[in-house]
Amino acid sequence: MEQGWVYVLVNPSIPGLVKVGQTTKSPLERASELSRATGVATAFVLVFEQEFVDCVAAERDIHAALDHCGMRYKPNREFFRGPIPDIIRLILLYAAQNGDCQPAAFPQSAVELLHERDRHLTGDENTLQDFAEALRCYRLAAQRGSLIAFERLGVIMANARRQLRGGRARALTYLKAGVRQGNYFCHCEIAMLALEEGHAANFIKAWDLFFAQRASAFLSEAEAGDDRYPRALQRYIIGCFTLGITPSHIGELAPQAQAVAQLLAKSREAARNLPEHRLCLTLALRWVYRTLLHQPCPSDRGSFWSWLPRRRWRDAPA
Repeated sequence: MEQGWVYVLVNPSIPGLVKVGQTTKSPLERASELSRATGVATAFVLVFEQEFVDCVAAERDIHAALDHCGMRYKPNREFFRGPIPDIIRLILLYAAQNGDCQPAAFPQSAVELLHERDRHLTGDENTLQDFAEALRCYRLAAQRGSLIAFERLGVIMANARRQLRGGRARALTYLKAGVRQGNYFCHCEIAMLALEEGHAANFIKAWDLFFAQRASAFLSEAEAGDDRYPRALQRYIIGCFTLGITPSHIGELAPQAQAVAQLLAKSREAARNLPEHRLCLTLALRWVYRTLLHQPCPSDRGSFWSWLPRRRWRDAPA
């Protein structure tokens, strides 16, 4: 008899199939081990776990029951084809009929983990600030299928790359994993890394991939807020002007022009003490009004120079 868990895993690259197995380790650790295999395109996601005093016997009997229901995909394989709720109910039924099991453990959902991460990162809701615990919650949320968790892990690693050895490589690893899961906003963060390095070609390529993937595989979960897309477009336009590139993708930018203009105007007001950044925002805002909205800037006063930082007005031609 070995005390352990019977787990249920799914994998986005194996649609329609469910893996039901047993482990004496943590089911999350087992999922991580399976995900590291070179023959697996994407990570396994833990859906359910149930603890048993004898997990080997429990797995054997549950497999036999699933086989009897015609759910086994191939003989001598731990993959089954069937509705996940039905598979979980069968495991719970077996647990209820065998008094040697522990109460079912339902893992925290990805949404709950993201909320817990926010509390640990900021110290809200009577929770002590704990950066390491916040990262743990992010990693668990990522393992449980959260599209946003990979992106946020990448951002954290990118921001801390100067303090962490290999921080940039780790940031790219998380962001690329997010892209594989379908979160096209990870391309935005990859573009920002290229922007900081002054790599214009990679910046353009990352944004091209962002617009292409969003058009072909739109995901409401990836959007995660009403102004997330306009804010991404704002970053794209600012990045273009920072690198001295004329923004393209006019077809994608035009429908959001008004929202982007409002965001740029707010950013410009907040950058009063940053003249170089304010100049870039000024150029970007004026470009949005002239190219996308086809109208003069509301505060242009007939002169481009009125939009420049005050310290530069003295350089304006008479």
